[in-house]
Amino acid sequence: MKKTVISTLIATITLSSLSFAQAAAPTLDVGEVQFASFEERRFERRAIEAGTWIIPQVLYETMATETIDKFGGDRNNTVYFYERPVTWHVQMMTGNNNTPYVHTYHSIEDGPIVIEVPAATEDNALFGSLLDSWHKPLIDVGPGGADGGKGGKYLLVQPGYEGDTEGYIVVEQETFQGYTTFRSMTKTTSEENMIKHVDYVTNGLKIYLLVQKTQQPHSKRWTVLFLMLTFNGNLISIQRFGSVHIVRCKKKSSRKTKKPCMAHYVTSV
Repeated sequence: MKKTVISTLIATITLSSLSFAQAAAPTLDVGEVQFASFEERRFERRAIEAGTWIIPQVLYETMATETIDKFGGDRNNTVYFYERPVTWHVQMMTGNNNTPYVHTYHSIEDGPIVIEVPAATEDNALFGSLLDSWHKPLIDVGPGGADGGKGGKYLLVQPGYEGDTEGYIVVEQETFQGYTTFRSMTKTTSEENMIKHVDYVTNGLKIYLLVQKTQQPHSKRWTVLFLMLTFNGNLISIQRFGSVHIVRCKKKSSRKTKKPCMAHYVTSV
């Protein structure tokens, strides 16, 4: 009898508690909760998608501005290159350690850009592409590219360009900003072949505005600004040799330490 009374009392208290809890709880429309959750999630997802979508543009601008700020030069007239294959010091995510890299940055907002690629030789060739600021390849260069290893003048223009294109390999670019990324192909990575690589790049690869070529005499010499920098950018001296300005690496030569040395030269017609 006692057990029955206690069980009945517990059941009564439990039911009363549940009834009170149900009465105190606010009435929620399940449809409203699901709708609010969907809207919030859609907003968050679109924010993430927008951030992901713009990453390539942010990466391009970071590459260009950081290179120019640290090593000098400018878009449309400067070639940046390593005098030897890259190592971990460069912290390049996808860098190959068997060829030096060569880069240029350009903008066609103020007019077409010309990039002169040298012909391949027995010892040297360029392998790579011209890209827009979305990192979309526009055309390949070198033996496996549009010039077939014979070298050529690539003319970067906006879509619908109607100017004179005779003698050029025309490349339409939908974005104002773009860049090139080349690997300088050599037989080996020996000191002798690295010297040949530097000569091949500095004497053959050029970038300039088309208007410079049409407004100034063809016979004018290319002026060259040639910087030899260590990875941390320390400098020791500046020497002038005719039209060539050389800024040498501080302390030990980069060739002795085998650390990649970013260099660049500014070209003008």
